[in-house]
Amino acid sequence: MSLEAASAGNESAPPVIPGWPPQPPPPPRVWTSFLAYGLVIAVQVAMIAALVGLLVVFSKGAFGETDMENYLASVPGMLFVMMMSMAIVGGTAFFAAEFSPVRKKQRLRLYPITGPKWIFPASCFGSLGLALAFVGLDNLGLIPHSSTLKMLDEFVRQLTPATLVVTIFVMGVLPGVCEESLFRGYIQTRLVQRWGAVAGVVCTAVMFGVMHFDLVQGTFAGLLGLFIGYAVERTGSIAPAMVGHAFSNSVMTVLSYIKLEIPGVSANVILLCAGLATCALCTLAISKYPSRASV
Repeated sequence: MSLEAASAGNESAPPVIPGWPPQPPPPPRVWTSFLAYGLVIAVQVAMIAALVGLLVVFSKGAFGETDMENYLASVPGMLFVMMMSMAIVGGTAFFAAEFSPVRKKQRLRLYPITGPKWIFPASCFGSLGLALAFVGLDNLGLIPHSSTLKMLDEFVRQLTPATLVVTIFVMGVLPGVCEESLFRGYIQTRLVQRWGAVAGVVCTAVMFGVMHFDLVQGTFAGLLGLFIGYAVERTGSIAPAMVGHAFSNSVMTVLSYIKLEIPGVSANVILLCAGLATCALCTLAISKYPSRASV
């Protein structure tokens, strides 16, 4: 080969630039979401075991299974367990977000709502409508008996006005903040980035329902997760989920406290239909919200 031909060949070869062409970023990690989920369950179980152990020790072995049930049904016992549980859930979300490669605000979608503010009443009344629909189903005998919901109802009915305020904070506000930070914030954000909106929202809702360890309460929690999870994907923020979840829990706590009873088949059929219709209308309204899911 002549010198001229070799020179021509070298001139036609493109220069090699390090890092070019740019490689696509690796897919988002999802194992961290499942690790956080498993950690929450493990720590909550360990907390209950430690509580039982301490009570047995301080009672010098006289603390039995019935005593444990009575303690958990008492106002101090129930509030303590709930606050510790929410501390574990919320603490796990913020602790895990600290180790994320992106900012905590982005990882948990702690963004303010910059669009129309009617998303908040839509989230609130949609969540409440779903809860009231379950009340109608329960009163009609169309869903199985839930020992967990019965225990919670009996607990709320023994409250005083002062302890009611504390309970609304513990059963309403804290779950809205802590559970939504973990599930719609930490877990759903990553699953949606990896698997898409539908699979991410559904998987997170199922995980949320399973963590309640009760068929009826877990089913309601799963459906609630679908509703508020959709609101999060439309707005790009967990704020509507936090507010809707807290509002629904708080109102249902007050309704249990005032011992609201809805007798009769017709009244409960109306309650069921009204609750489902409210949730459906709020879902339709949320579907019209200007999408900010890409934030």
